[in-house]
Amino acid sequence: MDKVEQKTCVLHLLFASLLIASPVCAQEDPLEDLDEYILKSMTEWQVPGLAVAIVKDDSVVLLKGYGVREVGKEQLVDAHTVFALGSTTKAFTAAAVAMLVDERKVSWDDPVIKHLPWFKLPDPWVTQQVTIRDLLAHRVAGDIGHPTGRLSGRPSPDFLTREEVLRRLQFLELGAPRFRNAFVYCNECYMAAAEIVAAVSQMSWGEFVEARMLEPLQMSSTTTSAYDLWDAEDVRPCWVCVLRGRTIGAEDARIENIAMPHVLGEDGPRPIEWLAVEAAGPAGGMNASAHDLVSWLRLLLGTGVYQGNRLLSIAAVNEMHSPQVIRQPPIWYYPIQYRGADFTGHFWAYGFGWAMTDYRGKKVVLHGGGVVGQASSIALMPEQRLGVAVLSNGQSALPMALHFRIFDAYLGAPEEDWSGAIRAGFTYWETQQRAQEERLAAERARVTVPPFPLERCLGTYTHRAYGQVEIVGGDRGLVLRLSDQFNWPVEHVRDDKFRVVFHDGAQSYPEALTFEFDDDGRVTALRLGGPKYERVAPPEQEQQGQGS
Repeated sequence: MDKVEQKTCVLHLLFASLLIASPVCAQEDPLEDLDEYILKSMTEWQVPGLAVAIVKDDSVVLLKGYGVREVGKEQLVDAHTVFALGSTTKAFTAAAVAMLVDERKVSWDDPVIKHLPWFKLPDPWVTQQVTIRDLLAHRVAGDIGHPTGRLSGRPSPDFLTREEVLRRLQFLELGAPRFRNAFVYCNECYMAAAEIVAAVSQMSWGEFVEARMLEPLQMSSTTTSAYDLWDAEDVRPCWVCVLRGRTIGAEDARIENIAMPHVLGEDGPRPIEWLAVEAAGPAGGMNASAHDLVSWLRLLLGTGVYQGNRLLSIAAVNEMHSPQVIRQPPIWYYPIQYRGADFTGHFWAYGFGWAMTDYRGKKVVLHGGGVVGQASSIALMPEQRLGVAVLSNGQSALPMALHFRIFDAYLGAPEEDWSGAIRAGFTYWETQQRAQEERLAAERARVTVPPFPLERCLGTYTHRAYGQVEIVGGDRGLVLRLSDQFNWPVEHVRDDKFRVVFHDGAQSYPEALTFEFDDDGRVTALRLGGPKYERVAPPEQEQQGQGS
């Protein structure tokens, strides 16, 4: 080889080495500015505390806490601080079913009634046809997810068990026949899946998850119920329940390292009590630390293998992470979608306990979770062997925004302020909501009186699924009462239309309320949102019945 050839060869080798080395140098510390970005974003969203776990190529690259566990107190969030997982719990329930599929004890396409013979939906044909696959993919549709009739957390002196909730589904009024044709989010569907796990395994859902997942994964601080962390009198037992006469703080918990939920008030974030969603536990009741979620991320990125032990088959993981039904993007994602085709947008779908989309040409598998005052999110980019878990003690979309910021860092993509973009989207949405409320308030101010005497509406009404409500008289009009604990004013909107505004401590949920009359002008029923409550008796008849 002559000198020219030698020089050419050396230059080629040098150029090749630079091509190989450049990305390594560029990504030597892809998370260099992440701490600063997280703290800035927490301030903007007013999130008191947050924990992050990042796994790349089966190694932990970040495991850290930020901020405080409770506003006004000094204890800092760290990797071991326990938060509520919310709906990211659904992935654990889907994995529990997958384990039984691996053991050939169930099939994804088994009819639900094969394992729960008592299970009934309003439509007899759907009852016969609905499968485990339909449950886990939210393909049952209908009116199961009605917001004020959340059977799993309905305010009542006698809280329903999981089976009691499911037995009441047959009394719901299904809307348009969309069975298997639409994605309709359904917590009760995951409760049914958990009951199948219990029936087949002869263990409760919680026992199965603990024995088959939490123990092998060494997730020692993870629990399947808020009652594992708190005494019963220290939690809110339903989504609109409020504890009276006591202030609960992190020091009252059964464990030392726990984050308190926070909601935003006029003076910033304030702590509230934990919510226990016991019957709906398989849909949103688990709790964990970022440290524990490292094991969960490693299992999923390892296609079912953790520390050399296979807990799930590759086929099971692939099925959970494969589209089962097309869905609309969640509201927080719109600012990303509208930014341009480079980022996303070819599809949004749902598998089993996981949503999926594409981002910068890569498949993303993710799920968010929200329990009043807390928000979480777990996201995977399987091709990159990259997984991120974010837990927070504030109600915001920050956990989801951080996923995409972290994905950008590892993809070597230009930095995008996804937190700012998503927050701007939420600000716009909240502005629109306030404007609508102001329009309704102005409209109500112009209205004089309803077209019928309100006394006609007083009485007791009942729904076979949601139970009993009362319409009673109040100082400023009608009041909707659920048991002796809950009273909500009934607001007159216009003409014969009313509404009730429920509140969970963080958000308001207005529901339309109308009354139905017979030909003689007597009130026979009320509709709250969609469900119809039949009138039992007007007050005078109830009193006569009690006196006889």
